Amino acid sequence: MVKDNLQESNSAEYNSEDLKFRFNTNILDYGVVKPEFNLSSHRISPSTTDLNHLVTILVDVCGSGEVRNRPEGKVKLISQIRKQWKTMKILLATNQSGAGNRPLQGFHDGDNVTETILRSIETPFTLILHEPLAVTPDLNITRLLNTIEEVKVVGVIGFAERGKDGGWDYTCSQLKLQGSHFNIINGYEYSKEACFFCDVTSNSFLVDTHLFKEVLPDFNLSFEMRKLDWFMRLQKLNVWTMTCPDVMIHTSNNVTDRKEFLINRKDFIKSYNDKECYPEYEEHKTQFKELAQKYNLTSITIQNKYKIKFIYDDEPF
Repeated sequence: MVKDNLQESNSAEYNSEDLKFRFNTNILDYGVVKPEFNLSSHRISPSTTDLNHLVTILVDVCGSGEVRNRPEGKVKLISQIRKQWKTMKILLATNQSGAGNRPLQGFHDGDNVTETILRSIETPFTLILHEPLAVTPDLNITRLLNTIEEVKVVGVIGFAERGKDGGWDYTCSQLKLQGSHFNIINGYEYSKEACFFCDVTSNSFLVDTHLFKEVLPDFNLSFEMRKLDWFMRLQKLNVWTMTCPDVMIHTSNNVTDRKEFLINRKDFIKSYNDKECYPEYEEHKTQFKELAQKYNLTSITIQNKYKIKFIYDDEPF
């Protein structure tokens, strides 16, 4: 089991006065803020060895051409999962018909996918694998469950991703919505046994099924904005999110190496207000516009460094 050891880090690049977390920074007692949901951590026990009664695996290959368009890719992927967990229930979400074969359930366009999938999940936890390319022993479900059991208030726990380009990265961001201003900051302030407390984690994650059923993503939004919106709603419900970078999945997307990402981001922020960066500004503005409209935002700030404004001269957008 994971030991009780809450640690503080300076990894997140922000001024703590500008971004107030849900942590009690004097006591560092994460247990004082209770989620507005009865989470399933109590159903995990040190004696539990049969993961089949705890976890259902949902494989989402709807957007992955690497796997979706090649039947052998799906077969290989499912075989890898079966090698790790021989009898665990697997659900496959794809936009192609004829994907299901026993004991594998498939869902495709034409089904009411969300409702059908939710009805099919009876385990307390669901492992959502978004556009996976390969599953190896690096994806340690037991490690994730142990962390959830130890921390109690965690509803979502993500992990690192290795891209098809060889890049490795993990996602851990903090969110703050204050009035009509939204702040997104990469990094973390606290960790517990090498897992980070975040507001946003990776595209693939282990989630409390009850939470998943009660708080659905807003499918009217694009994928990236849907993700931010969903995690922001979980934050409002005091549901905690973590990222364990020592657990990893291979994804069909490219993943920029973290060091290279930070260097590029620093250069980008430094020159963001230059005229040559105007196309990037407009691209970001277009990307975040639907989230701004949903929450009536006037601005979004990333890394406390650059701001995207949505009102100019009293004219909206």
